[in-house]
Amino acid sequence: MIKLILALIPLWHTLDMSNPADSLLDVTIVAENAGENPTFSIPIWTTGHYEADMPAQFIQNVTAEDVNGKKLKIRKTKSSDWTVESPDGTIVIKYKAHLASPGATGSEFNPEHLYFHPSDFMM
Repeated sequence: MIKLILALIPLWHTLDMSNPADSLLDVTIVAENAGENPTFSIPIWTTGHYEADMPAQFIQNVTAEDVNGKKLKIRKTKSSDWTVESPDGTIVIKYKAHLASPGATGSEFNPEHLYFHPSDFMM
């Protein structure tokens, strides 16, 4: 299993790259002290492209839980926003990002390589 961990304070992103055949990247975010009912967003553009790409359409199976594994309600509130119904505390969000858009402004994950723009799928 290959994992990449990026710390974008106060968010910790773990990218699980163990299943490239389906172009689905497993993403886990740990948001420490996320506040009450936080909203997580993905930009609607790719940096430098200045056109609405709407990469959130490639996000699947979004779930949220607290640090003890208790499921939290998460709902899509806008085209690229998800809000977690929770008290103030640490939240764990998991989802799959379908990365099958090759090219300079896209992200692609397959058995040969992984090429991505973080703004395509990182909340």
